Amino acid sequence: MLQFVFARCQARATWQEQEIGRLMMELSRLEEMRTNHETSIQHLQDTAGRTGEEHERKRDQAAHTIGALTSELRTTKQALEDATKRERQVLSISAASSSLVGLFPGLAGSSSDFLLQLFCSVSSVSIVNLYDS
Repeated sequence: MLQFVFARCQARATWQEQEIGRLMMELSRLEEMRTNHETSIQHLQDTAGRTGEEHERKRDQAAHTIGALTSELRTTKQALEDATKRERQVLSISAASSSLVGLFPGLAGSSSDFLLQLFCSVSSVSIVNLYDS
């Protein structure tokens, strides 16, 4: 009977050694999987961080570009308004001088030349004043 118990204990010890070997291999495989998953997770976190930083940089760059374009548009609009105003004033002066010359149709050549010179002087002074303002 003692031999039977001893044989049984020996069989159980063998089985336990085999089970421990199997579990150690399983543990090794699971640890390798964990390491691979940790590496994958770290890679994804790095990629997400870079993507977020790149997105932030592009957003800031777009905001700067929009600001610069808005400023340029404002400046261009103001220049257009100023040019339109000067053009209206020149047309007004031209119309007034034409009507002034039209008041004196019978004047001899020298008088009409005088009026034309007077008009040119007034126009140039007005235009210079428009550009200064």
